[in-house]
Formats: sequence, structure tokens, C-alpha cells
Amino acid sequence: ETIRNGGDLHTFSLLSHQNEGKTHLYVRVQDRAHGINYCTMRIAQLLAAQKPTVQFDTANNLYVLTFAGPKTYLVTQVGVNGEFLGQSTYFAPKGQPYMRRTADGTLQIVGARRQAPEVASSPDLPRPKLSDRPPGFPKP
Repeated sequence: ETIRNGGDLHTFSLLSHQNEGKTHLYVRVQDRAHGINYCTMRIAQLLAAQKPTVQFDTANNLYVLTFAGPKTYLVTQVGVNGEFLGQSTYFAPKGQPYMRRTADGTLQIVGARRQAPEVASSPDLPRPKLSDRPPGFPKP
């Protein structure tokens, strides 16, 4: 789909690529008139042959809703110049969610609730020891 923003014409393309039995979804943002490829990035793995749902917000940012697993969906946001703006996980207890534009022009996900991001513990970060206490804290 082609969208105008600030006088420049940017083309958003959704591409799929199959490799090693998995199909991945990519988004490409281009300015074809100037020969600029802003990005080509992988945004999701396609599962169960469900087509992604695509919408643009009032700032021409792309929102892609994809099926990620049982009752789980991903919403990926990509800026008009190819910036990765984030990805959120949604839980849909009944049926397939969809995107709807609100009165103020923002997009909302209907039929699912947003999952809180998981805090990942990194194996590279040292774990605190019991002996690592704040100054003045009594020792056992």
C-alpha cells in the first residue's frame, strides 16, 4: 500500500519468505521515486495460514496484527520512515481480534487484551549475592 506523508510518497510492502519449514513476514518501506529503501525487517512468523491484518494510524504508521499461537496475537508498529516502533502481545480468549479506528483517529485492538511484557533475566548480568547488602544494613 502506498501512503503520503509530508509530501513524500512511501510504499509499504508485506513480504513472506519461507525458510527451513517456517514462513516469516517482513515489512519493507521504500521511497521509489528517490530509490530509497528505508527498511526491510522481519516482524513475525506466519502460523496457521492466517493472513495478517494491516491498518495505518493518523500519522501514517503501519500496524500489523498477526496470529502468534493459541489465542495469542502480535501487533507490530512500523514508522513512516521504516522505524521499528514496537511490538505488543495480545490475548484473545474468544475468536480473532481486529483493529478499529477510534473517533480521535487512533487504532485500538478489539476482542483481545494486551499482555504485560515479560521481564527477561539475562544470564550475562551478575546476580546479587546475599552478602551484597546496602551500607548500614545489619549482617546476619
